[in-house]
Amino acid sequence: MGNVFGKTDIGSKRKTNQDYILINKDLGLSLVADGMGGHKAGEVASETASKALEQYIGDEIAKNPHLIEPGNAEFMALTLERALAHVNKTVYELQQKNQKFSGMGTTLVCLWKGREDVLIGNIGDSRAYLFKAPHIWQVSEDHSLAYEQRRAGLVGAEKVIPDNVITRCIGAEPYVEPDIYLRKAEMGELYLLCSDGLTCYLKDAWLKKTLSEKALDEIPNYCINEANARGGRDNISCVVVEI
Repeated sequence: MGNVFGKTDIGSKRKTNQDYILINKDLGLSLVADGMGGHKAGEVASETASKALEQYIGDEIAKNPHLIEPGNAEFMALTLERALAHVNKTVYELQQKNQKFSGMGTTLVCLWKGREDVLIGNIGDSRAYLFKAPHIWQVSEDHSLAYEQRRAGLVGAEKVIPDNVITRCIGAEPYVEPDIYLRKAEMGELYLLCSDGLTCYLKDAWLKKTLSEKALDEIPNYCINEANARGGRDNISCVVVEI
């Protein structure tokens, strides 16, 4: 993994920041989580999920240092799937045991870099983008009702369904199915992980221009400032990862 930079911001309208970002270069792990739930429960969910994933991946690498070596991509993908199942169980059981956390949950999008492979794990509507000049792709698919209606070809659905109605999250149910994306790492690629507080304002064309023109360490702050300037109605988080 090359350079990694990230930032999270409360935005212009919210009283608390329920987003959480994590960067662990030793593990090759970066993530953005966007929590939900009343009276700080959302921030508990996002932080709990993030730290549980970091701990699980760290323990697996400690037990098997060859896990991230070339040729182990499928094993890494299985490990990440199991890790996200563990994360979901951790958050779910916490909200079941403690009434003040009842109903909490979080999205989570993560990047885990092996020696030759990049894995993206996603639950919810926080996003992962890949920028490889001059193109940008949304790697992850939103687990939101509006996105799934559009994908099904129901034109106009987005006009009546808010974008923030999600269909999957960590912690709401005993089991949730993550999306896992695997690809070979290529020198010079950039990945952007972000919460919907950013993407509700900044579209693909704007992100592509920014990723192509700005210095890597400037990108998170630049994106967050722009999202705030356009309204900042939600918490805003992004992490940019250089391969």
